Amino acid sequence: MSENKHRICVYPYSDEFEPVLRHMNLLEPDYAICALISPRGWGLEGKEADCGVSAEKLIVRSAFGDILPDINTLLIPEFESDEQFAEMAVNSIIGAPPKFESVLCFAKFSEAQINKLADNFSSQSHPPAIDDQCSFEAENVFEYESNDTDMHLEPLDVPIVAVAGTWWNIDKFETSLALREMFLSNGYKVSQIGSRNYCELMGFHSFPSFMFDPRVDAAKKIVCFNRYVKRIIEKEQPDVVIVGVPGSIQSLNDEYTNGFGLLAYLTFQAITVDFLVLCSFYDHKTDAYLKLMSESCKYKFGCAADCFHMSNLFIDFTMTSERKSIVTNKIARSYVSKCLDEIDPAPSIPVLNIYDKQDCRKLFDMIIDKLTFEP
Repeated sequence: MSENKHRICVYPYSDEFEPVLRHMNLLEPDYAICALISPRGWGLEGKEADCGVSAEKLIVRSAFGDILPDINTLLIPEFESDEQFAEMAVNSIIGAPPKFESVLCFAKFSEAQINKLADNFSSQSHPPAIDDQCSFEAENVFEYESNDTDMHLEPLDVPIVAVAGTWWNIDKFETSLALREMFLSNGYKVSQIGSRNYCELMGFHSFPSFMFDPRVDAAKKIVCFNRYVKRIIEKEQPDVVIVGVPGSIQSLNDEYTNGFGLLAYLTFQAITVDFLVLCSFYDHKTDAYLKLMSESCKYKFGCAADCFHMSNLFIDFTMTSERKSIVTNKIARSYVSKCLDEIDPAPSIPVLNIYDKQDCRKLFDMIIDKLTFEP
């Protein structure tokens, strides 16, 4: 490792960060993930993380004292939890040995919690630099300055592959990284916008912050995102653009609305999608249901779903009803593939498991077939 390389410890580590480990070969050269710490009670302590084809073997630890002495960077990923856990996480970091030279913070801590971290580190003889929200590029806070009459959309003359989902955390990021790896390994030049806020670690762009800003008018968000993609295309001259859309494309029902799919709607109004991968919960999907979802995307977003990825998550409706919030459970990914093999008759819209190498290759070939036109 080079002297200036970020040798990273990830805390708090959860399964949501696993796609990064599975595709560590996509990390920028200055970054290496060397340690994982997960809080006790999350059920990951002592387990070997899934690092894909990487030669790395990482065992999940539960205490900072267990990590190697050459770790020099702390990475705090975004995580879903309550204010009480966020405060506990901050206190755990403060109690860690003073070995970090830099802190990459992607978590949505409060201003008081960020100040608490900064005050603690400032008392050290060599305080680490805290990169809050990780604004690696000016593009992440890009603002398009326009007047009210300049609201046209620029043409985007590069094929766009979009990855969206029927809910949060159902393998959109894994699917996006798998596609990136396939395109790059086959010699294509790829520009990409990801659904996580640490995508710059892997050499592409995070979803721009103005899309989440309630102060920005909805119509202007569409124009801004269109200009954002246009600028990336002009600068990088890619063969294909991959866009991972955060959030869900629709409400689950009247009680669990999840933003009504507005972010997805605004995104799809700004771009013309040539191929849409839709990630969904685990379920024995009927052909009629798949067609309905695909048609829903066609009429709302202007593009039908070309393919579905079935995740290994399913909604526990009993626990959801008791807790008044969405509760999900998992099945083995191998069982997903078994389920898909047994669907009879085969659905008219392909349903794949992106974790299956053959299915991943099949998806890539489907995209190439659709985007390749004979002269």
